[in-house]
Amino acid sequence: ILGDEDHLGDMDFKVTGTEKGICACQMDIKIQGLSNEILTAALHQAREGRLHILREMAKTIAAPAAELKAHTPRSHKMLIDKEFIGAVIGPGGKVIQQIQKDTNATPEVGETYKGKVRSIQPYGAFVEIMPGKDGLLHISEVTHERIASLEGVLEVGQEIDVKLVDIDKKTGKYRLSRKV
Repeated sequence: ILGDEDHLGDMDFKVTGTEKGICACQMDIKIQGLSNEILTAALHQAREGRLHILREMAKTIAAPAAELKAHTPRSHKMLIDKEFIGAVIGPGGKVIQQIQKDTNATPEVGETYKGKVRSIQPYGAFVEIMPGKDGLLHISEVTHERIASLEGVLEVGQEIDVKLVDIDKKTGKYRLSRKV
């Protein structure tokens, strides 16, 4: 990816998955919305591209390795009953925060996060993108249009998608945007 799609196009659409289907996708658009026809065509084109890449990969490696190397990242999925979620998160999110500390989990610049508005100030909103990780969504980064106030635009507790656009190297503060 060269970056031209961010500057020259109306839509930047990335799709990943297997032969069976999509595992993840990410889209940035500069226009008000998409028609069903355009979205359908984009998904069809992404499928063709994904399957082509998988066929080329299969020419080199027919199957994944039977055993993972010792330092290969792993994930584990488990279902937790709703009544036990609080115990997993811990009081004030302490368990989750400790897991992040132990695993060096930090947000990545350029990634989009579902965050929760924690407070609103005259200059912007503070949005929690991970437990214990808040960033500033400056008022100029909320919409493409100039707005004088966040009143009626955002509310405390509201969940919004934001992109992490910068981490200040001196302070470690996160700068967020809804425009990119």
